[in-house]
Amino acid sequence: ATDPVHLVSMTSFSLVAPPAMHPQLAQFAGRCGEPAFWDELYSAASSDNDGIRWNQRASHPLLREYVGLLRGRLAEAEFGAASGVLVPLCGKSADLEYLRDEVGHVVGIEFSGHAARAFFEERQWPFEEF
Repeated sequence: ATDPVHLVSMTSFSLVAPPAMHPQLAQFAGRCGEPAFWDELYSAASSDNDGIRWNQRASHPLLREYVGLLRGRLAEAEFGAASGVLVPLCGKSADLEYLRDEVGHVVGIEFSGHAARAFFEERQWPFEEF
């Protein structure tokens, strides 16, 4: 049996925009710590690729290249059943599914409940909201 992917929705965090932040990014810096901002972003985008540039259909190529190192580190740590990977601010990243398949236990933390639901719905995986 494959270990599940756990996705936890957060309520808030703060992001301070550096003074030299690109103007297109700076406009969002004040709202990045608000869950509503991320829900709006995900729900306004199309379900095809979410219209969000960082949402890729496949896991990141560098992750695929270096996942063996991660597997080795987890094995060396001898955490047993507690070993796994934490992916903060994961959105609905394909990396979660890839890590589950390659490493086992994955916990994702995401701001947007919309993105968390979409992750499971797009894969037709069962999930619980609580």
